[in-house]
Amino acid sequence: MRYSESNKLWLGNPNDYDFKIEYLMFKEGGYSPEVMQKTHMLHTRRMMIPYLEDADEVIFGPVDAGP
Repeated sequence: MRYSESNKLWLGNPNDYDFKIEYLMFKEGGYSPEVMQKTHMLHTRRMMIPYLEDADEVIFGPVDAGP
């Protein structure tokens, strides 16, 4: 895992896991919403666009996480 100082969290590399899952570990006092720290799902932006357009609330919108 690598640490992201700007987000105050540890990020796993999806390529290290068979199912391409990105694991996150949140540092106490970080910037991520509490609901995201307790339940996290990550999808590609392409998959999420229809759902974002229909969502009543978005707690953490799409971000460019790099390559």
